[in-house]
Amino acid sequence: MNDTDIEKAKQEKIKQIQQVTATSLFSQAIKEKGIEDFSVESVKSTKADTILLVNVNGNNVLLKASANAQKWLSEVPKIVDALSDESKSSKEIFDALMSTKLPPFEIPIRLAKDITLKPNKNGKARFFTQGIMRTINFKTVKELELVGMTEFEEEALCHRGYNYPLETLIIADGVKKIGKSAFSYLEHLVSATIPDSVTEIGDDIFEHCESLCSVLIPKKLTKINGMFSSCQSLKNIDIPDTVNQIDSGAFFYCDSLESVKIPEGVTEIGMHSIQHCISLKSIRIPKNVTKIGPCAFQDSTALSSIEFDGTVEQWNKIWKGFNWNVGVPAKTVKCTDGDAEI
Repeated sequence: MNDTDIEKAKQEKIKQIQQVTATSLFSQAIKEKGIEDFSVESVKSTKADTILLVNVNGNNVLLKASANAQKWLSEVPKIVDALSDESKSSKEIFDALMSTKLPPFEIPIRLAKDITLKPNKNGKARFFTQGIMRTINFKTVKELELVGMTEFEEEALCHRGYNYPLETLIIADGVKKIGKSAFSYLEHLVSATIPDSVTEIGDDIFEHCESLCSVLIPKKLTKINGMFSSCQSLKNIDIPDTVNQIDSGAFFYCDSLESVKIPEGVTEIGMHSIQHCISLKSIRIPKNVTKIGPCAFQDSTALSSIEFDGTVEQWNKIWKGFNWNVGVPAKTVKCTDGDAEI
């Protein structure tokens, strides 16, 4: 065996010892509390540290433990206590984890694919981390709560073609930005909660979430982009009063949409924004609207009533793109001083 082989063998041995040390210490502490529903996995181990995914009763946390266990050994019981305390809220658990010397660790870019969340026996999982939420696995989770991150990368939870069973998604307060298509193609997703801390949302975040029925939208948004495209089960939506623009494709092919209240401050209804909403029978357009984009209401074949909160003269001054109302049965718009011909 040459010197290179000897060094490689030595490093592998170090890795094995560190991995066993970190995982065994957490496993032992959890077992001592009589907990059966748990797992402790080494995501990556180097000479300097080990990245662990610890799961207790569906509470998952990513940790980075240094090779010198003496630096963090006393924190293990605190972490286990926090994860196993069923009386604590998600925020209380996160705060307790943050108070230790082993706080939740941010997902490394190259390791995201190696992280698989474990739910409890009811299919519920919580994940505590920091920084950017990346594309991880949650293939057996039905209800997911995400705590501690400040941003979602593009397609963070998108697993197109994998038929993940996720039905409920809850994002804890503190997130500022959600990237494009972050939750798209979650075909079984029924309910989603986005906190008011979010101020920036990318396009198509719920695209093709065909079972989505209920969404809480942050109150600070100023634009609704194509976030609900092809959400075929969405029946109604409350748009925050802060929104001033309904952007392109916002409710494109939302076949079950029955009502949508457009806030008074909206000035633009984008192209294809309410196209093929075949269950929508009526809509009220605020008087501040100055532009209706091409194909905005195209093929919304049940839309027989359009009301405008301004005068006929104001309606006629609105810029309207080509085919904005093709396939719409309404032939007039009810204005405050009479009907306008379409």
